[in-house]
Amino acid sequence: MYTSRLSPTHCFPEVRPGPGATGGSLSRSVRVAGTFIPAEVAGRCRAAMSTLRMFVLTCAAAADYWTAVLCGLWGVRELLRLWGADGVRAGFRADVIVFDILPTAVPLARALTLWRIPVIYYCHFPDKMLTRDTVNGVSAHGGGAAPRSRPRRLYRFLLDAAEDATVRSADVVCVNSDFTREEFRSAFPPARGGGIDPVVLHPCVRLDGPAPAPFDPAAPVGPVVSLNRFERKKDVGLLLRAAAALRARPGVPPLPPVVVAGGHDPRNAENVAVLSELRDLSRSLDLDAVVSFRTSVSDAERTDLLRRAVCVVYTPRREHFGIVPLEAMHAGTPVVASDSGGPRETVEHGATGYLAGDEGAFADALGEILKDPRRAAEMGAAGRERVETNFGEAKFRERWNDILEGSVEGHKGKGERATVIAMFIVEAAVALLAALTLNYLLRMAGVIGHSSSVSREVKNFFFGSGDEL
Repeated sequence: MYTSRLSPTHCFPEVRPGPGATGGSLSRSVRVAGTFIPAEVAGRCRAAMSTLRMFVLTCAAAADYWTAVLCGLWGVRELLRLWGADGVRAGFRADVIVFDILPTAVPLARALTLWRIPVIYYCHFPDKMLTRDTVNGVSAHGGGAAPRSRPRRLYRFLLDAAEDATVRSADVVCVNSDFTREEFRSAFPPARGGGIDPVVLHPCVRLDGPAPAPFDPAAPVGPVVSLNRFERKKDVGLLLRAAAALRARPGVPPLPPVVVAGGHDPRNAENVAVLSELRDLSRSLDLDAVVSFRTSVSDAERTDLLRRAVCVVYTPRREHFGIVPLEAMHAGTPVVASDSGGPRETVEHGATGYLAGDEGAFADALGEILKDPRRAAEMGAAGRERVETNFGEAKFRERWNDILEGSVEGHKGKGERATVIAMFIVEAAVALLAALTLNYLLRMAGVIGHSSSVSREVKNFFFGSGDEL
């Protein structure tokens, strides 16, 4: 696995770096490269910088690949102990290359591996639809897209053109939901996309952990929980406004604690600003007594919140997939989610939770759950069963393996033809370089004249000089 950033405090435990047993089970399989490329330039050009980092990662992976190939050819694999945490890794042999996030370096990977390996591109969402002026492809400015300066229009045109040109280079394109597949088809029509039709590979959750405790009518009502990064597109303010609207209604049970938790990086200006805005909003709605904010919660805290919550409220609009609703349902907790995007495929309205469109609908759903905790517990149990049936690791593994095997089979014919052509070009280039090098060395040694060449000397030896002919 190749990445440009690996933070020991912001990563999955399986890849957490460390010596021996302190490192994650996959830590020796991770290589970090391209960290010298900044994430942005003067607060801009994040997409361009990401593209540059993908090029660097691709070159690093190709170098490891050819190291393994050469080691295998020469039988000296153990003599080249490169780049591993303990210095024992000497490259890799690959059946498939998988690109994540951006497809712009796919053609480079194919060229550097001489078209020998099939490539899968896993698309979370088309990058051209994730500009700062949009929320997952929809204008963030209500009355249409915000005007752009001419340099910025040119910048986006070049990035979008690169994405258009490179996405069709992959053998297979995977997407994380039916919603993303439709957005992909809209962004890259088959007529312009080389006939690529993406396959859906839903993310999964682990099915470990204890089963939820049985419903206890005497137990206190758990908190209403929101788990999201502190970003504007997550629209967590919608939950606060819905909670305030619900509290103002007559005949509704008292509002339980509302916990707003999620990833927060103090170096990220948007994270800092959004947290401040949410605190101001909570204060203005007179919710300070019930709302608390928790930043960068640990895995243990996250699990505890999901299990204790009376419900989990998921507010992002047009979310590509959304893993939080799955995690909540597996914890036996009903979900109130935005009626758009990926949650439509995971949350079964009225059975495992509710889908809501605006703050009034969110308030209605919260009210239904608070009025009948027993029914909420039944919905949580139904959600857990739904996750175990449709979104577990076994289901994911089976689907992923089919996609991998299909990419290998589909690549065989064209891969072999492309490899023959590529090898011919490489061998011709190597032969030309060798001839030029030999000419240079023989001239420097005085074996042939400065105006002569090896081919001319060979011709003269067998056929005589040009004048005699």
